[in-house]
Amino acid sequence: MQQRQFASKQRTYVSEPEKEEYGVDYEYIGQIPAINKYVIRAIYWESLEYILIDRTSGEESIRPNEFPHLSPDGKFLIVFDDDVFKFHHEVELYTVNETTIEPIVNLAFANWTLPEEPGSSGFWGKDGYFYIPVIHRNYHEVYGNEIKDKVQYMRIKIL
Repeated sequence: MQQRQFASKQRTYVSEPEKEEYGVDYEYIGQIPAINKYVIRAIYWESLEYILIDRTSGEESIRPNEFPHLSPDGKFLIVFDDDVFKFHHEVELYTVNETTIEPIVNLAFANWTLPEEPGSSGFWGKDGYFYIPVIHRNYHEVYGNEIKDKVQYMRIKIL
């Protein structure tokens, strides 16, 4: 991971995957220019998280467990958290202003899960809704991983 110099500090993330269950591997994912943030993924022994870092100050904003999706108007971030250790899945909603990202609501879904495919964490539609591909728990228990035709979409509108 590269060092980055910010206006008020220098921040360095050092990968140490050789420490096995206590190790971490940092990966630079990119930027979200609309909110002036770098995005880094931290991969741990049995989990991962995304770190949003202010491109000017170097301060960390939030550390969600899944990739945060910025709304088309730039006012909200939404994350569908599919953390297997929680035994349920959550939608986390954040409000975004020029300098801060603040949590608004965290909703738990006991009967829905994400498909086990890369890139299945959702997307913003042209209609202003956020779409999350989901599979009902009953289908997953009956069909296992052969459930591609059982994927439905949860549609979320922020008012």
